[in-house]
Amino acid sequence: MLREIDNDDFDGFVHRMYHDNCAEREGMNMPLYTFDEYTTKYETYLIEKWDDRHRYKPRSL
Repeated sequence: MLREIDNDDFDGFVHRMYHDNCAEREGMNMPLYTFDEYTTKYETYLIEKWDDRHRYKPRSL
């Protein structure tokens, strides 16, 4: 599914999330995932987070 989303912004978002995850896991002395492991494990989460960021949100008056 992630491969089907052809969007440079989305790719950048996924890479930032991956690096954030690496920093968090490193800070807790946990083993790091490879990029492929991370995207496979968190595919649904990443898509939902991306959708939440880009869904139309009406401004209150």
